Amino acid sequence: MAVPLPTYTRSDAKFSDDGRFRYWLERRWDDSLPQFTYILLNPSVAGCADGADRVVPKLA
Repeated sequence: MAVPLPTYTRSDAKFSDDGRFRYWLERRWDDSLPQFTYILLNPSVAGCADGADRVVPKLA
């Protein structure tokens, strides 16, 4: 189940040259708040802005 992201969320990601793997994903909700980093070692093929990422909503 895809969780919709708020419209004010900015996203960015780095993919392998062939587009098969996502190396990192960034989500920003509010630049005035301190940053927090999660480091996970699970490969992902989810996109960046499609809201299909199932890990980020579980961490937030």
